[in-house]
Amino acid sequence: MRCSTGPFIRARRCRLWDWAPSARTDYSGEEVAAAVRGAIERGYHHIDFAAVYGNEALVGGAPSDAMAGGVPRDDLWITSKLWNDKHSADDVVPSCRQSLAYLQLDYLDLYLVHWPFPNFHVPACSFSIIGSSVL
Repeated sequence: MRCSTGPFIRARRCRLWDWAPSARTDYSGEEVAAAVRGAIERGYHHIDFAAVYGNEALVGGAPSDAMAGGVPRDDLWITSKLWNDKHSADDVVPSCRQSLAYLQLDYLDLYLVHWPFPNFHVPACSFSIIGSSVL
C-alpha cells in the first residue's frame, strides 16, 4: 500500500506479539530472532514491534542482520509502538529512542500510540468471555 506521502507499506507483516514473553511462548530470544530473520528472507518486510511485547531487545538485531546481508533498509517497513504508561510529552521521545536502540536502527517507518489512553494491566491478568479464557 502506498501512503499519500510516498512511502510504501509492506502488506506481508511479521507481528512480534505472538512471540512476546507475555504470550508465554517457549521460544528463546535467539529462536525468535532467527524466525524474524527467516521471515525477512522470505519477503516479510513489514516487521511489527512494540515496547510492551518485551522482545525488542531480544530480536532487535534481526533487521540489522538482514540489512548486513543485503536487504536494503528502504525495502523494510519497521513499526513500533508507544506503550500506555509513556503518553506524557516527557516520555515519548525517550521511549522512541529506546526502541531504536533495541532495534539497532536509525529510524522507524511508523511509530504508533499502542493504546489511546493510559491503563494498567496486572501481570498475568486474564478474563473470560463466554467461557473462553482470553489473555
